[in-house]
Amino acid sequence: MGFFKTGIVANYNAWYSYKGSEFRLDSDGKVVDKGPIAVEEKTNSIDLQSINWLIGGGVLYNLNKNTALRLTSEIQWNRGISLLGGIFFKI
Repeated sequence: MGFFKTGIVANYNAWYSYKGSEFRLDSDGKVVDKGPIAVEEKTNSIDLQSINWLIGGGVLYNLNKNTALRLTSEIQWNRGISLLGGIFFKI
């Protein structure tokens, strides 16, 4: 079975917090500092990158009642072409 889709898509970046440890290395890959250096980044925000038109289509092939293969291609203006595929299971 084939399908066609069109619509509007919003592309955004979601930022998150990170807390961890780093080691400083020299050009030979040896640890310069004796202990880990605490690193903490706090940037919690969502940044809207663009809103684009989307056109796509694909094929859905049912293997049995609970499993299907899906292959989809999408075109977004100013973002390029993507090709997606996968196996879907009904539970």
